[in-house]
Amino acid sequence: MGYENAAHTLSADSGYELESSEVAEFRSAILAGRWSEAERILSGSQPLDEGNTSTSWNQGLVLADGASKSQMLFWIRQQKFLELLVSRDLLAALRVLREELTILRQDTYQLHALSSLLMCTQEELDVQLRWPEDPEEARQNLLEDLTRSIAPSVMIRDHRLAELLDQVKAAQINQCLYHNTSVSPSLYADHMCNPEDFPSKTWMVLEEHSGEVYCVAFSPDGRMLATAGEDRSCIIYDAVNFRVMQKLAPHSAPITHITWSPDSKKLLTAGKEHRARVWDVQSGKIIMTIEHSNAEGRPITSGAWAPDSSSLITCCHEMASKMCLWSLDGPDPSKPVHTWSGEFRVSEVAITPDGRRLCKSLILVF
Repeated sequence: MGYENAAHTLSADSGYELESSEVAEFRSAILAGRWSEAERILSGSQPLDEGNTSTSWNQGLVLADGASKSQMLFWIRQQKFLELLVSRDLLAALRVLREELTILRQDTYQLHALSSLLMCTQEELDVQLRWPEDPEEARQNLLEDLTRSIAPSVMIRDHRLAELLDQVKAAQINQCLYHNTSVSPSLYADHMCNPEDFPSKTWMVLEEHSGEVYCVAFSPDGRMLATAGEDRSCIIYDAVNFRVMQKLAPHSAPITHITWSPDSKKLLTAGKEHRARVWDVQSGKIIMTIEHSNAEGRPITSGAWAPDSSSLITCCHEMASKMCLWSLDGPDPSKPVHTWSGEFRVSEVAITPDGRRLCKSLILVF
């Protein structure tokens, strides 16, 4: 947590060493950019290259279950490559790519992406990499990734104590029956919200819809509320005074699903028809109309936005086009970028905030 003197005192009083000398050397080598030394400590007395069948060398650092030394070497050499690239030492960067990264045979797609960076100008490189101004920050990020692969018995990852304290706070919040505050609980006493502070009385009734309301959703920034339902309309309210900001043009059928883009600027609506619509919240105009290749005329059931707020996934019960990826910035937004295959139908879909994983609720077909 940054309290180095306190850590040394605690270690001396308890007789417990937080890290072995080997681990401390590895941490120091990564942060100082001594890549060869870091590889030697990680792998042992010999570098871990493909085809090396020797069993006489030191095994190096103890890894966590399922971790791969080759993958960790790839991360280290990738960092070395990127630092050379940022400093515009292109020949050295190319040498690392050909002679050090390629032989690991780890991630062909990533290798292609790295090689494409060699052709970028400095301005294009800045946009694609978003490289921190301080190289130590990038190395610190690398070290955090590496420590997740090293066995915690020999190297406790950075900020672990802070993570444990956060878990204690989360546990107290989960045990609070009437939790209703954004203030972080104190660890000096057990946390419990006052039941009287929990909203239990009707404060306002929104009556703009002429039929049943099927779905409601606050925008990610908390400034707007969207409602939709049986009357085929979607209404956007100001979440401060609940004044109507937009009443979006009606669908041809009731709306059963709405989802906000992460930047709170766009809204996806879908319902009991084979079309979904993407709206510009500010103007109330349609940006994009989505139609699956849908011979059966089945409705689009739900959608999920990617973190960039420019691409999204929609799904339906149609077997031929059960789930499609769309891009608002693509050459033809009316055509899906990708369509998933398989013998199933999809009811719900969700994307993790980092955009790396996708979860779908399936209706299996036998």
